[in-house]
Amino acid sequence: RAPATLLPLFSTTMGFLRDIEVMPELYEFSRQFHRRYYRPENTTMIVAGDVDVAATRQLVEESWGDWERGDFVDEIPEALPLGGPKEVVVEWPSETLPVLQVAYRMPAYSDETLESAALDILSYLYFSSSSALYEELVLVEQCCDVFFGIYADHVDPYLYVVTARVKDAARVEDVRRRVAETVELMKSEIVDAGRLETVKSHLRYGFAMRMDHTDGIAGLLARYVALKRTPETINRLYEQYARVTAEDLQRVARTYFAEENRVTALLRSVA
Repeated sequence: RAPATLLPLFSTTMGFLRDIEVMPELYEFSRQFHRRYYRPENTTMIVAGDVDVAATRQLVEESWGDWERGDFVDEIPEALPLGGPKEVVVEWPSETLPVLQVAYRMPAYSDETLESAALDILSYLYFSSSSALYEELVLVEQCCDVFFGIYADHVDPYLYVVTARVKDAARVEDVRRRVAETVELMKSEIVDAGRLETVKSHLRYGFAMRMDHTDGIAGLLARYVALKRTPETINRLYEQYARVTAEDLQRVARTYFAEENRVTALLRSVA
């Protein structure tokens, strides 16, 4: 049984109206879900700041010490091949700017291979606010008011998503074409060694600068500990950053930014 101090964490209803409406039918499943996943083996507590370690540990033991481990083993099947590029259009009933998303299937977070580190570097080089494409679309031509690409770290395989909110619906296809051209550039060019080292340095020192206050330290540690259950994963990841070469970037781009891994979604107004 979870300690009573946990209960307020689960009291807020989240989801859509249809989720709330079917809650009576899924009540027993929700209890089963809680029993499976809200367990100490899935939980890490991070305490940051000027604290009395012994007193804090005592408080943790008093509130959490009798929380029993679960025995559920989650068997997640491997995703089936996408079977080629997919396209989807969402017609929005009210007035809105078009939103274009181009997504590619990506591997799970890893601190044992170069993939995660290489994908972070590729993202910064080609789709961040420092990239040439961002400068063109947002700053010079001003045809997009939102533009970014992100590789989010996940325990399971996830997506790399390029998002563009386009000011003029007539420019959507042009933006899509230029995203595709940039993806092809990622796969064809060898990044200058000096430029690559500059990006590595930026990522390394940018990370360190975010750990200049208690909230920043706790938040960053929580993000990575949730992935590998140890803060040592940060050191291992940054060791991978140091190893990444321009050839590695090209290899990773060709492997994961393949057409058969792509899904393109467009949300547009029909008002």
